[in-house]
Amino acid sequence: MGIGARHLIFIGNNTLTNTIYKDLIKDKTFKIMGLIGNKEPQTEIKILGGSSQLNYILEKHHPDEVIQTQSHLQEKENEEILEICELNHINYRFIPDLLDVKRTNIEVSEINGIPIINLKPTPLDGWGKVLISGRAPDRAGGTPSKRF
Repeated sequence: MGIGARHLIFIGNNTLTNTIYKDLIKDKTFKIMGLIGNKEPQTEIKILGGSSQLNYILEKHHPDEVIQTQSHLQEKENEEILEICELNHINYRFIPDLLDVKRTNIEVSEINGIPIINLKPTPLDGWGKVLISGRAPDRAGGTPSKRF
């Protein structure tokens, strides 16, 4: 472990966690403390406890940062993770589920290692907006809309 290594805890136990772990374990700027999540699937990462013990684990281990790889938590749980990290000055990072990213209207690219999120146009951009605007009935020959 390098001097000044950042203590890291994962939230989530999945293939993504194991993939990131294998890269970060070689990086001397990180000391992987373990993960918060289920015991399955099998992993070589030390399991510190379940998500119900989140607050206790973070207070006990005092990590510098957490990486959340489990995106299928309840909204309340996600808010709790963010709040705990903010209150304890823990750097919070997350990896969105690829399917969730694809379902949203964003595209992630990279320039010189810097991630860039692009909001893709929706079908309503361009002519779609014109057709559903407040004056669409006027243009379509329907009942005119009232303007105040």
